[in-house]
Amino acid sequence: MKVLKMLLRVYTNDFDMTLAAYGSLAGSWIGERFSLPDLGFECARVGSLLIIGGTEEALSPYLDTTATMIVDSVEEFLEYSLLKGAMIVRPLLDTPIGRSMILRHREGTSIEYIERKKKARRILKRVA
Repeated sequence: MKVLKMLLRVYTNDFDMTLAAYGSLAGSWIGERFSLPDLGFECARVGSLLIIGGTEEALSPYLDTTATMIVDSVEEFLEYSLLKGAMIVRPLLDTPIGRSMILRHREGTSIEYIERKKKARRILKRVA
């Protein structure tokens, strides 16, 4: 059970402006950029930030989720977190980039956990 990367989430209704602003502020290039049309999102990684763009309606169910952790095994994190009192906000589901879930931990923090597909890593690198 290992956290590979931690990303702080930034939500926006003006994706391109926010992406440019944080890219300039962080002095970083866009690490990855992809769309999740089923959810109505566009996402991009800039340094340790995950910029998530969409309408207020599309973003609303996710605003309590403050971070994303890329992990080696979502199942192991799920089992461990449930034993420590976490609750499932969004159960495991398959996405174009891998398997993900959102958990609310005992103190109230909601975190998305993603186990990425190897194929998705190659696709994201080509898009970036």
